[in-house]
Amino acid sequence: MLKKLISNVKEFFLIIKNIKQINKDKPKIIFFSENKAYLKYAYVLIDVINKKYPNQIYYVSSDIDDRVNDFNIKNIYIGKGALMQYFFLTVKGDNMFLTLTDLDNTVVKKNKFIKNYIYFFHGAVSTTKVYTSTAFDNYDTILCNGDYHVKEIELREDTHKLKKKKLIKSGYPYFDYLNYKLNKKEVNNEILIAPSWAGRDEFVMDKARELAGKGFVAMAIDMYGEAKVGSSTEENQSLMTPLVEDRDKLKSIARAALDAGRKLNEVDDSKVAAIGYCFGGLVVLDLARSGSNVNGVVSFHGLLMDSEISQEGIKSKILVLHGERDPMVPLSMVDQFQKEMTQAGADWQLHSYGNAYHAFTNKEANDPDLGTQYNRDADRRSWQSMMNFFEEIF
Repeated sequence: MLKKLISNVKEFFLIIKNIKQINKDKPKIIFFSENKAYLKYAYVLIDVINKKYPNQIYYVSSDIDDRVNDFNIKNIYIGKGALMQYFFLTVKGDNMFLTLTDLDNTVVKKNKFIKNYIYFFHGAVSTTKVYTSTAFDNYDTILCNGDYHVKEIELREDTHKLKKKKLIKSGYPYFDYLNYKLNKKEVNNEILIAPSWAGRDEFVMDKARELAGKGFVAMAIDMYGEAKVGSSTEENQSLMTPLVEDRDKLKSIARAALDAGRKLNEVDDSKVAAIGYCFGGLVVLDLARSGSNVNGVVSFHGLLMDSEISQEGIKSKILVLHGERDPMVPLSMVDQFQKEMTQAGADWQLHSYGNAYHAFTNKEANDPDLGTQYNRDADRRSWQSMMNFFEEIF
């Protein structure tokens, strides 16, 4: 009895927190679902809208098991009963998509904070044969299955002198969903890999092969062009320095690689991550700072110098895997990076591996003067942390 009470209290505060988060973000698009049985009716709409407005959709459900996992959108659980009513009375956003009929005539009420209430059908039936006469009166927009819906709704509006709604012929979403599933190509998540200061060498190519073996589309970035690879500390420094000094150019190269990767037929362009080693860690962090639509970025013993953050903010989740004894990234730089990410409102985490130096994932790293040294445990643990991170973001 006590356990159930504690569980209910925790759920209550979780839902209140979720609702407050929505109202703080005021999302452009909100989909509401009563339970997971309704997802198939919204699926294609979400896919289409997400491509036009990435990272701007909230999928809200009264069913804790009802989630959209195929797109980079936010899933929010709001419970049932009074909490659901509270959600509808207070929710803020631009457009809300629902399959609930009789809006404002039942427990589900409209509020002044939503600009456009949109109804979409979960049945290929006449509006006059199944639904109540007032089923759609209080919606602003209706996605109609076809001409017959448009004619029926317009007739009711004219007969009863109702406010004209925006009627859009969009087809029947469930038929679109079935067609989508039947014709969907086999695609995979993509991982961009930014190299160390040496360039796209065998080390980073091996990482690409390893990820490809796990089912990812792995693409190693040629940051210097023409497959240039440094062969000494001095040459590596001369290749890297111009880009470190011109972060806008660095970001443009990374974004160009991202755009090229997304165009590959084998890639699910809604599921892309970027990882980087040393200098490459800085590259992927700057990709996130640029506001690019990447599910997540991972920095392995990367440089953590701050940079200008796009007005769009940081959309990617961030994982930094850092060697605690890395002389190239002193504690002051780590502290400054953490402050930068927190002030930017980023979803970030940093793992620091004790007694690990710079380049701790590279078996060839063994230069005490430079502060590089391979660490087998940190290498293994950081790779597993990355794989766990991928499970979360994909």
